Amino acid sequence: MADDPIRFLLDEHERLKGLLEAVAGAAAADPPDTAALVEQARAFGAALALHERREEEVLFPAVAGMGPVQLVLQEHARLKGLRDALDAALAAAAAAPDAAAGAEVKRRVDEVAYCLSGHMMKEEQLVFRMAQAMLPPDRLAELGARMAALT
Repeated sequence: MADDPIRFLLDEHERLKGLLEAVAGAAAADPPDTAALVEQARAFGAALALHERREEEVLFPAVAGMGPVQLVLQEHARLKGLRDALDAALAAAAAAPDAAAGAEVKRRVDEVAYCLSGHMMKEEQLVFRMAQAMLPPDRLAELGARMAALT
């Protein structure tokens, strides 16, 4: 897959959706298992941060000036703020695991999920398709190799 950066990113989108579903499930439990929730949320956050690095450092510079890249970059900034708020809610829930803290975590998870859903659709329908149409196969292969090398 390293030779197809778009497939690479689409596969990451699917993995992120699965991780987010696990976080949402843990947040919806009554009562939530705070330790499991924190662990799952951290795994999701790390995976999302790496995915965004691959886009921001590899794909987006290659298609800069070709349409909606600025929009998705703005959404990355919004998502970072939402992830930071989720991290704060998780820390508060770990310190005082009561119903109010659990409700706040669930609210923050829902915010991230909502924003991420629309964001991924824009990337898939606009940016990824544009990259496939505009970049030659050898350039795409180079981008895929660079993405795979980021850890």
